[in-house]
Amino acid sequence: MVPTKSPLPKRSSIGVAGVWAARRQRGAATVLTALLVGLAVMASTFAVVQYVGTSQDQSVTTHAQTQAQMNAWLGAEVVRQYLAGLTVTQRDSLLTAVQAGPAAGTALTLSTGSDIILAKLMNSSSASIFVAQITGTTAVGSKAQSKVTLDVRYGVVYKSGLPDPTAALTAGMNTNLSGSVNVKGDTSAQKTFSIDGDLFSSGYNATGLETLNVTGTVYLDSSSGYGTINSNCDVVLTQGSFALTVNARRHICGSGSSHVSTQATANGSINLATTGNGGLSAIGDTAFTDTCSATGTAANAATNTAATCADPVNRGVDMYTSSNNAPNGSATKVTTMADVYIGSGSIDDLWAGGDLYVIGNSNPTISGKVGGNITGTFNKANVTTGGGTPPITPVSKVVVPTSTPFNANDYRTSANYAFHVSGTQLLVDVKNVNGVANGTYLLGNANGNASYDNICSTANTTCNGQTLVMNVCAAGGNGCITQSGTGWRVDKELQPGVVWFDADLTVNNGPYYNTFVTTGNVTTLGNHSVYAPNYAGYSGICTTAGGTAITNYPSNFCVNGAFVSSAASGLGSYAYAAGSFTGTYAAASYVGGNVTFAGGSTVYGYVLAGNGITTAGNVTVHGYLVTQGLKGKQSGNASSLDGSTVIDLTNLPSTLGGGGGGGGGGGSGTTVTILSTRYL
Repeated sequence: MVPTKSPLPKRSSIGVAGVWAARRQRGAATVLTALLVGLAVMASTFAVVQYVGTSQDQSVTTHAQTQAQMNAWLGAEVVRQYLAGLTVTQRDSLLTAVQAGPAAGTALTLSTGSDIILAKLMNSSSASIFVAQITGTTAVGSKAQSKVTLDVRYGVVYKSGLPDPTAALTAGMNTNLSGSVNVKGDTSAQKTFSIDGDLFSSGYNATGLETLNVTGTVYLDSSSGYGTINSNCDVVLTQGSFALTVNARRHICGSGSSHVSTQATANGSINLATTGNGGLSAIGDTAFTDTCSATGTAANAATNTAATCADPVNRGVDMYTSSNNAPNGSATKVTTMADVYIGSGSIDDLWAGGDLYVIGNSNPTISGKVGGNITGTFNKANVTTGGGTPPITPVSKVVVPTSTPFNANDYRTSANYAFHVSGTQLLVDVKNVNGVANGTYLLGNANGNASYDNICSTANTTCNGQTLVMNVCAAGGNGCITQSGTGWRVDKELQPGVVWFDADLTVNNGPYYNTFVTTGNVTTLGNHSVYAPNYAGYSGICTTAGGTAITNYPSNFCVNGAFVSSAASGLGSYAYAAGSFTGTYAAASYVGGNVTFAGGSTVYGYVLAGNGITTAGNVTVHGYLVTQGLKGKQSGNASSLDGSTVIDLTNLPSTLGGGGGGGGGGGSGTTVTILSTRYL
């Protein structure tokens, strides 16, 4: 048997088909590997591209968010500047519209375009605190659009319209003093009278008054002593009056025993022929002296010579001519660019640029030097000639602070109660009073008598027994207000806050916790006392002294358990503010502005008289006095402090302010600060 052979594969089939098949498999694997690698690379590349794109979007989004925040903060500053530029009237108009607007706020568009800034003033705003929501948006219309909203609270204080006094008396007019004055203060600045006009003192006794700054002439004829007197004109000392220091831009003259004990300096000449003088320095050259036009002798003051020192008989320092007794003028030191005249007195230290004249044969005692000649008989051993001219610094000009002419008409909308007459009706505008809607009401009474105490809707023809809105008298009193052809009169305590009247006002008795503002004059009667809101503070305006809540408290002063002294345009620092004009201010057309205090008046707060102040009897004012003299400086228009007047500036409450009432007309004097911010 022949064994069967195992078949062997044909070489040809293995060599061709098998080889190429194996090669094709290996190529496919390579291509697949390459494809997979390529896909991986592509995936990786796509991931990178996607990551880069996402990062770019995130970067754009982050940038947009940041820009939106910047826009919101920019809007906050724009709104702050906008509020700072408002006057009181504009502020009140805006506030009325905002408070009456929707709860979502009254919108203002500050900018448009791809970057938008919107501001909404919220109706929770008040006169002193404005609330705004400001939205900044950027990249509008793109997928990177971003929006940020900022809630901002602004504190608004209007300060330009009312004076900001620092001296016990700041007067814009001639001032007469008789009787006595006692000035009490914590600082030297407070113990000062600053007067734009003449000061005339007759029989006056001054205590605590350290400085008189006067733009006109100072005439003192009492035996009282003063600290420093600064005058742009002359200083006249008579009847034994004296001062520590006197500076005059024209002349200094005196009679009798009047003297300057420390230093007298004049741009013109000095005539003091008495003992007790310290240093006497006079330039003696008319080139340095003021013309001293009268401020108190005629309506057209510029054409009149002031009633001041007579033109000096002798130019320089005269220690002889004015003596009523023996010519014994003396001084510790005398310097002048001009001449010196002396009788029997003495000069411890002399430097005269001109000549020395010794009058008589009394042999005065003199030591020093003379630039010119020596005439007369005396012991010349201690005096040399050819001494040249001494340097003397000219006296600087007095500048009395001025303030915006007071116009009560500007503050009607700032008052809590504004009383006015319309035809035969007595009306009162009520604003920012707790429990009463802002609006105009009819003033009447519940008893049918001639005095008024209640308010009701103007829909009534009278307000006598109809549905009453509130009682304007404190503690439900009756008949606190009367009105006649001569103006308004208040006899009983009113509800606290700022009260405004459209004519002359008489205020009797008290106490009152009010600021009284009137377009006319003010007169007090009886045992009168008044506390300005900012003096009384929270306890007295918002609650009673015992802590009992006042029902109809002024809500602009009393906010969330705190007292707001900047409310009512800063009027709260003043107990009285009087005077008005229509249109542009002119002295000839100024109305009222005089405040007259009867004896027994006690005032806690500042006093602002658009024209002048008169005191009589015993009057005490715990605050600054300001007279603006807006009727002009003619002879018949002067303030007068008579009787016993005390101006006490010690221990004033912080709510009253540190020598400044604040408040007023807005504009450049307005202060607006950002109190708080938060993102919504």
